[in-house]
Amino acid sequence: MNQWVKLGCGHLVALPLLLFSGLCAVILIYGDHVTAKNVAVWGSIALATAGLGVGLLFYLWRDVWRRAGKQEAETSDPAKPDASTPENSTSVPATDREAGERESVVTHGEDAPEMSDTDASVGVHDGDSPDSIDGDNDEPEPTPRLGPDERPWERRAEWRDETITSHQGSIEDKNNWVIFGGGLLFIVIGVAVGIANPEKWPLTVMCSASGLLMVGIATYRMRRATRFGPTSFEMDTLPGVLGGPLCGVLHTGVESGDAPDDGFTVKLSCYRRRITRDSEGNLETNHVLLWRDEERMVPMSTSNGKTVDVPVVFDIPDGPPPSTAKKNANRYMWTVEASAAMPGIDYRSVVEIPVFPVVDDGTAPVEAYREYVQERTAQSSLSRGITLDRPHPGRLTVTFGRARRPWVALLMTVMALFFVPLTVLAALHGGIFVSILLGIFGCASIWGMLSYLTYRSLITVEDGSIRVRSGIIGRETETVIPCDALEAAHLVTSGGNAYRLFLDCRRPVKGPEDRRPILRKIVRTVSGGRPPTGNSWEDYWRRFGMTDDRVTAAQMITDHPEAEWIAAQIEEAAAESARFAPSTSG
Repeated sequence: MNQWVKLGCGHLVALPLLLFSGLCAVILIYGDHVTAKNVAVWGSIALATAGLGVGLLFYLWRDVWRRAGKQEAETSDPAKPDASTPENSTSVPATDREAGERESVVTHGEDAPEMSDTDASVGVHDGDSPDSIDGDNDEPEPTPRLGPDERPWERRAEWRDETITSHQGSIEDKNNWVIFGGGLLFIVIGVAVGIANPEKWPLTVMCSASGLLMVGIATYRMRRATRFGPTSFEMDTLPGVLGGPLCGVLHTGVESGDAPDDGFTVKLSCYRRRITRDSEGNLETNHVLLWRDEERMVPMSTSNGKTVDVPVVFDIPDGPPPSTAKKNANRYMWTVEASAAMPGIDYRSVVEIPVFPVVDDGTAPVEAYREYVQERTAQSSLSRGITLDRPHPGRLTVTFGRARRPWVALLMTVMALFFVPLTVLAALHGGIFVSILLGIFGCASIWGMLSYLTYRSLITVEDGSIRVRSGIIGRETETVIPCDALEAAHLVTSGGNAYRLFLDCRRPVKGPEDRRPILRKIVRTVSGGRPPTGNSWEDYWRRFGMTDDRVTAAQMITDHPEAEWIAAQIEEAAAESARFAPSTSG
């Protein structure tokens, strides 16, 4: 859509909202016989419409201002894109590099599955591949190396300089204002329903609580922006080399005295951003994770000593696709994300960077950056609730205890205590629709509470076998895997910042209380016979650990390097234990 058409249509919505807000204010100020009820209703409506109107105007004009700034930078910057560069050299066909889009894997050792035709020995990649609008299913092709005169990343003004600044999550981020305005709208709807029909108070509470939550999220994001400011990433390798190194420095704005003792978690991720259609034909924006690696980095002080910088260093495999040079709606994108737990407001930043198949000139100071990587050793302390005991090379016990994420468990508990009584009261005094809606939220909250509070996993390697006992309290199951049947320990993404640990076997393994066939039947029935994600049922079952040759060893893992180290320990212990146990193959 043309930006001026979008701007005009947006004003047709924003200006009437502001006008209506002004009329409400006039009624409150100059109206006769204004009651407390009128003040509550019209005051809430005035605040909500004003917030939505201002937020929409800010959303519209931020795009115009940013485009104007980019155009000014383009006219003042002598660097121009090479006109001879073919369009298809900057946007890989929608093949997803299918070989690199299989289930998320962290590989350890020579027996790990290959990510693509070129070995990718580090990282996590995800096999979720929903259909896109273009529907292109061509066979994957090897990514050609760009010539020395080909610089497709310069088509985006922000990628022409070694320092890339991100305003995502800042106070200038238009999403903050959309969330804030939407929260105000929910609050107004809740108050209006409660005043107009007091008997529908469950709906009032639900809408008001949702609105307050949205306003709180937007406020938190804005407070984080005012504390740290925008983040910039100064790249020593511009662009990042596909099949080579990425290194640089994140300028965080974190004060030296507030720097976390345990360092910063830095993630390098490759996504496919694409527009899809749901069952009703509506457009949705999805970010499909194709590959990820993660390190914990020690910060370094800046020259002025007031703030700290975060070194970034990764080895990028050759399998994932390169960045799409133009900022299209459907594109491949690489991001560097840094986060750290801090008093008050946690630090988090995301910067989109260029990654292309250029020739590595070998000048990047990779080894100097690796000195800031926090290496995991046997003496390193593990995360809360995780213990590892390895008294012998062939014996190992790993425990993922209950309530390892107490704040998330507390949130789920509060939600359960809120929605369950509300569901009961709604069933007694409210309508059937509200009761069902609250019941769904209540059941989800109870399941989340039980999972985060009571889930436990115990992994034992001894006497030639691996025993995995896991589950929520009262529903734990045990699976025994012969050590010589273990192929690899894999990490799979189960969310934005969480992972599952799977044990892949060379042959089917079933426990005495195997519930996977029942779960598969339930999922097929609920989804109407079509996989919720992925191109096939087999891909979906493997992604969620419901195949006979894959065992879920642990869930809700948040520290990727730590989980990588634990997976390697399991593989090493299983290999040692298998040497002294009778073979079970055949």
